[in-house]
Amino acid sequence: MFEDSNSTTQPLKPMAVFNNWNAVVEAWYCVGDVSELDSKDLFPTKIANQELVVFRTKGGDIHCLDAFCSHMGLRLSTGTVEGDSLQCKFHHWRYNGQGEASDSGCKKMHESKNLRSYPVEVRYGLIWIWAGDKVKYPLPWHQDLGDGNFVYRKGPSYRRPSHPHISLLNALDIQHVNTVHALEMNVTANHHEAPDQSYIHYDFEGKFLTEKKIKMTGGGYKFSVRYSGSTVGYLKALEGIKLFGKINFPAIYATFGYRQVEGVGTIIQPVFLTPKRSGLLGGIKSWLHLMMTEFIYNRLKNEDGEIYENIRFTPNLTPDDTNITSFIAHVNRLPKSVFSRKED
Repeated sequence: MFEDSNSTTQPLKPMAVFNNWNAVVEAWYCVGDVSELDSKDLFPTKIANQELVVFRTKGGDIHCLDAFCSHMGLRLSTGTVEGDSLQCKFHHWRYNGQGEASDSGCKKMHESKNLRSYPVEVRYGLIWIWAGDKVKYPLPWHQDLGDGNFVYRKGPSYRRPSHPHISLLNALDIQHVNTVHALEMNVTANHHEAPDQSYIHYDFEGKFLTEKKIKMTGGGYKFSVRYSGSTVGYLKALEGIKLFGKINFPAIYATFGYRQVEGVGTIIQPVFLTPKRSGLLGGIKSWLHLMMTEFIYNRLKNEDGEIYENIRFTPNLTPDDTNITSFIAHVNRLPKSVFSRKED
């Protein structure tokens, strides 16, 4: 988070939403792992500067509320789950999954004592919340795998100091495949946006330029990237590679959750996916494919790490940056959440 550096000699031009720490997009956010509920049935989490509490009722339903009790403001994450309600530790006020308040005798309070609640989705063993009162579109599935024709493996979450939007630029920057990853490719791209602004999608085609890599890969490959709400990413890569020009190499798939957290930067949660295969041999192939996907991802992530841990984004863009330009424009049109902080 270097935005305050060099403010006079290299001033930044603030944008409406893109790379703006005060702006939170109304979208889906991965806020934690279901396993975090195993010990206490509740945990605190955060999106930007917005503190939240996630809890699981005794019936197994998972809910998300604003973090502070409406009575005197104690963090509800210090409390306990009692039946279908979250009970504050201080004066035992209780809140159900919709944020409706009552006292410990289950006497309902006035509506002004209620808390905001936020829609919750559980997928890949992860908890996702919608940063708003009403969901405008469902949490999308990977566009190439659908809602059940896959198996998955969760990678460990990790942090980067730059804004999530800057990390999202990584897959769109076709120049860095040569300068950072030394792939020696010519890459072309096109993109389209959903009419309801729920996603922007990019298709890429890369052609290797050296004889050695052409022989190794069959000449090139395709990959695609889709971003939903600038908070969830969907990747398909290495499509069309033929090892030594003969052996079909399987495409790899991944989904990523991106969340900005004040004082931390970005928390990224990768999930690796592969088509479901039948039988014992199919299960082994799927496991090996997931391990290979994670290995490839970690190698590229490590090569990109130094870039995205040291970047202070100053967009003096060129005609070669059209993907980045289109993505910035898309993000700046996205609606802001109630989690956004008022700017001076």
